[in-house]
Amino acid sequence: MAWLESLLPYRLAQWTELLLYAVLPVLLLSGFLLAWIPRLFDWRISAAMQNFYGELKFLETDIDKTVTEDPMSLRRLLAQLDNIEKQVTQLDLPTEFSERWYTLREHLAAARERLLTLRAR
Repeated sequence: MAWLESLLPYRLAQWTELLLYAVLPVLLLSGFLLAWIPRLFDWRISAAMQNFYGELKFLETDIDKTVTEDPMSLRRLLAQLDNIEKQVTQLDLPTEFSERWYTLREHLAAARERLLTLRAR
């Protein structure tokens, strides 16, 4: 950057060039990453919650099939539901996700109630 050397003393121009080529890109990249990390964290938590909802959906589909085909295997489905509930209760989530966590727990409780009423028949 010869134009910097014409405007500033040589040593100051070298330091300015170092700042422009080395320090500024590192600062910009680290600022971008620091702004992006919370979104990545939110995305990971949402993906985990969606995973549990997917497992619950498969379980509910299995409940419908099991009732018509093999009512004796409801115990296996109850064990699967227990496993999902155990994983959900062990999640350590920030408070902003507590509403979604409680909603998932309510859906799991509804599935458990449905399973138990079908098993009681």
